[in-house]
Amino acid sequence: MSEYSWPEDIDLTVKNKVGIGTSNPEAELHVLGQLLGAAQDTSGNSLRICCGKTPEGSTNWQPYVGGIEGIYVDVDTSACGFQSTPIYLV
Repeated sequence: MSEYSWPEDIDLTVKNKVGIGTSNPEAELHVLGQLLGAAQDTSGNSLRICCGKTPEGSTNWQPYVGGIEGIYVDVDTSACGFQSTPIYLV
């Protein structure tokens, strides 16, 4: 795979799947390797993406009490090195 330098002003439109680090993407955006984003949250902290897996049966699912609908889940993100409580998207 050769390196390519994009022109400064370019709009990229992709109608199928894009692979970065893979020539056979399995999703709309498939990245093999680390991601570095320039986006920041409302506090000015850089947004980070981390993925992992909590062993089946160890999430300790519990219903909320006190009139709030929802659940409580323990998720181990210690390997991600977050300095504050992360926001989870499911």
